[in-house]
Amino acid sequence: MHRVGKPKLIREINRKLVLKFLREEQSITKSKLSHYTSISKQTINNIITSLINDGLVVEAGYGNSTEEGGKKPVILKFNPTANYIIGSMIGLNKTRAILADLNADTIAEKSMDTNTQSGHEKIISRMLGLFNELIEGSGINKKKLFGIGIGVPGIVDFKKGIVRTFPHFPSWDNIPLGEIIKDGIGVEVFINNENRMRAFGEKWFGLANNVSNFVTIFTGPGIGAGVFINDNVIMGSNLLAGEIGHLKLAVDGPLCACGNRGCFEAFAGTTRITQLAQENYNKNIYKDQPLARSLKEDFREISTDEFFKYLNAGDKLAGFIMDEIAYWFGIGISAVVSVCDPEMVIIHGEYMKAPNSFLEKVKDVAQKNLLPHISKNVVIKYSNLGKMAGLVGSVSAVLEMML
Repeated sequence: MHRVGKPKLIREINRKLVLKFLREEQSITKSKLSHYTSISKQTINNIITSLINDGLVVEAGYGNSTEEGGKKPVILKFNPTANYIIGSMIGLNKTRAILADLNADTIAEKSMDTNTQSGHEKIISRMLGLFNELIEGSGINKKKLFGIGIGVPGIVDFKKGIVRTFPHFPSWDNIPLGEIIKDGIGVEVFINNENRMRAFGEKWFGLANNVSNFVTIFTGPGIGAGVFINDNVIMGSNLLAGEIGHLKLAVDGPLCACGNRGCFEAFAGTTRITQLAQENYNKNIYKDQPLARSLKEDFREISTDEFFKYLNAGDKLAGFIMDEIAYWFGIGISAVVSVCDPEMVIIHGEYMKAPNSFLEKVKDVAQKNLLPHISKNVVIKYSNLGKMAGLVGSVSAVLEMML
């Protein structure tokens, strides 16, 4: 049955495929593009002409003739400075933004403090100022701004550009953030949940560049995921796909911020570090260890930087805590893998600071709790994008929609 719009969809798919090869190769010819993509030479010619007209591809000299002689082939290169993108992540304490080229290389970076008690109007107004400062400070022509991507730690309607709910931020229900920013800056704006943005970053510029099915897991006080299945980001019918922090791992476990007990993030979020330290202090266990002695009786919150300092120094209490969290983190990952069946799981956030021994224990626990026939096929790694994952991902989301 004929489908309206199918030729257009095929053209878009072919164009994205050609651009992918152009971005990943230092230089390439039309004939090689046709060979690698299995797209006809005539279609390749049409796509390249369009891309050159858009400034996304440039001709960079000539290659060698074949042994039979003939006309030298034109060498083509992707032009990452044809346009620029702003990528931003709204955080509970700080909002960061970068201006990047089409390779997600940072041209400029700025940030602002985020007060959770400020109304949405004030925060959005300051974001507009931040974005304009990036553009003006870099000296680029505003006409070359391709778009803006914004990651939000809340429930987001990606298609409509609306923030549905924003935990910890009052007055942010059903805010048309995308439309407001678009009206203020004058370019297309794409917003999404922060974890999905990190997943976009991995898909375009990270470990999942050539992986169709993968999950990114962000670790902090809460735990959340971005999920790609068959090269498509998963949203869910209620825009809640990826809220893995509230998977119930045990009937009776530690209390979670959601009010339930035994949630993934209650067992393995970074707040569990302080809870376990306090529990063991009260039981008088590991009382001779430096971490225990530092607690005294004030039961202060232990930062991850401080915790990993003790861990790397061989503190036994820190080692016990890390083993406990690694166990439950592995259990949580095994549950996610059983549901999503990914080729790869990529870890972001605070636990990237942990030593490799933590990751190895997580892998071991996860593998032991998977179905035997899939246990050897799932790769679990730390992200190589570091703290830039969300910003690179916000840039990538624009590329996904615009290129």
